[in-house]
Amino acid sequence: AFTDSKAKTVEVPINYIDSSFCGLTPMTTGGNCGSGCTWSYNHKDKKLLITGGTMTNFTTTNVPWKDQITNITTVEIQTTMNVGSNAFNGATALTTVTLHDSMTSIGDSSFNGCSSLSTITLPTMLTTIGTNSFTATKISNLTIYDKVSTIKSSAFNTNTIKTVEFTGTTEPTCDSSVFTTSVTEVKVPIGYTNKFCTFLSNNTP
Repeated sequence: AFTDSKAKTVEVPINYIDSSFCGLTPMTTGGNCGSGCTWSYNHKDKKLLITGGTMTNFTTTNVPWKDQITNITTVEIQTTMNVGSNAFNGATALTTVTLHDSMTSIGDSSFNGCSSLSTITLPTMLTTIGTNSFTATKISNLTIYDKVSTIKSSAFNTNTIKTVEFTGTTEPTCDSSVFTTSVTEVKVPIGYTNKFCTFLSNNTP
């Protein structure tokens, strides 16, 4: 059908049976990724956009964008209430993440192994941060807002975090495995226990 060898891309609807369409790379790939939740990946910009509803908790083998996982550089999540488990596990090229401010939970191992990710702004309405959610990233500074009530084990088990600030007056539930001893400064409101300090090499309570 296409005889021009110079053709590089063909843009087709996402419900085409053959998404590669005659061996050519589509401009975008996408579909459903949860209840009322959809995704679209732009192959040129290497950007993944997720909108609406609730994202599924995945395994590393059934993530809808698993074929693009090592190419994604940017993730933007709009109006979706959570990040599903393992959603971006192993996204080694990922450098930019935008999370909707009304998001309430980040699932287990959701950003595990995102070795190029150096900054993250957590949503102000976030309540739960899952196990190993940011393990093996390059995040150096972190602010955890007042709605967070649960931080699961090894959530920020990465050797690059230096500064952590808690803004809430109610101390979240967590244990000493949340951070590694790379953290040199922790800022907590008056009234917190010293459990955030016992595993730090240096700290500022």
